[in-house]
Amino acid sequence: PNRLADYKTVIHVMADAQRLGVTQMGIVGQEQFVDQ
Repeated sequence: PNRLADYKTVIHVMADAQRLGVTQMGIVGQEQFVDQ
């Protein structure tokens, strides 16, 4: 998660991947949100 991210771009990439047949996808967050 990044409040400065252009989520419109992320949605387009995910939609393109789906059209190409991708059935699973992972999204990596930022380490600052990991409990230590």
